[in-house]
Amino acid sequence: TMLVLMLLTLFVDDAAVRAIELSGGSVYTTQTRDGSISSVRLRLINDVQLQKLPLSDFMDGRLTILETIITDRGLQALRGTGFKTLLIGYGNKYITFEGVVQATQEMPQLKELLLQGPKGDLGKLSTLNLTKLNLVGPTYTDEDIMGAAKLSTLTRLMLVETKVSPEVLEKLKLALPNTEVIVPKD
Repeated sequence: TMLVLMLLTLFVDDAAVRAIELSGGSVYTTQTRDGSISSVRLRLINDVQLQKLPLSDFMDGRLTILETIITDRGLQALRGTGFKTLLIGYGNKYITFEGVVQATQEMPQLKELLLQGPKGDLGKLSTLNLTKLNLVGPTYTDEDIMGAAKLSTLTRLMLVETKVSPEVLEKLKLALPNTEVIVPKD
């Protein structure tokens, strides 16, 4: 059966959410019909606010971080969480690729990573068991993408609006024969 998802502004710790909302930020959760939280979306929050949220309570689901002032240090609050999908979107100018690598090293259930901005040697993600990696934006170049050849657990690599050359795409496909490499056309 299809699960009906409802967008809620409820969270496990209502006091933390109220404080975030009073400062102009937002925390949205999506719940399934049985009441379990399937995703969390954070927007316009900072390190202190992130650390107050009980993220370790999540043993499943998706975390989306958009337009925040979270830093690499604050991102470490994700260590030990059970999110299966992590999206770090545009507008997170204080989060670096190194910060993402450090935070995800202790996220054993993480299977899908979507990055819009932070870039670096993708080979540093090889200790994770990622099955899906999505990179979005013109900041990703040939040099950045070649590290993905070390991600042997990938089943899908999506490159959206990147500056990756056709030659590097071919090399990547040869290096990852069991990975579907998707480059959507504009």
